Amino acid sequence: MKPQMLILALVFAALPSCNSQLPLMVPEAEPENEAMAKGWLSLSDGTFHENGEGLTPEGCYVKGFKKSWKTFHPTTGILGKQDPPPKSAKTQPAWIELDDGSIHPVQEAVVPRPPYVRGLVDENGRFYPGPREIVK
Repeated sequence: MKPQMLILALVFAALPSCNSQLPLMVPEAEPENEAMAKGWLSLSDGTFHENGEGLTPEGCYVKGFKKSWKTFHPTTGILGKQDPPPKSAKTQPAWIELDDGSIHPVQEAVVPRPPYVRGLVDENGRFYPGPREIVK
């Protein structure tokens, strides 16, 4: 037997067989019948409201869905109308991340995760969208 063939045979002999008792590692896939909740995300506070709650959107919002109550997936642009912040309110530039509704002032040392909307946040944490655009 040639030395290369002998080495190859030894390597294959050292590998576990299909009948070995070692666990097979398979990545988990998301089930196709995963629960999906349709609704809308309020841009003023980042709260997700499921259709059928009996609430009507106020201010600016985005329609979409959540899978297994995880991340929000927008299906529309920005809808509704929101008044600008009161002149007496102290605001700062910010953005709202649509996947989880979190609001971040620009001064935070983090990078926005798309999709998000730019705007202003006041001292009470209320968000006021700026341009009517979802950054993807």
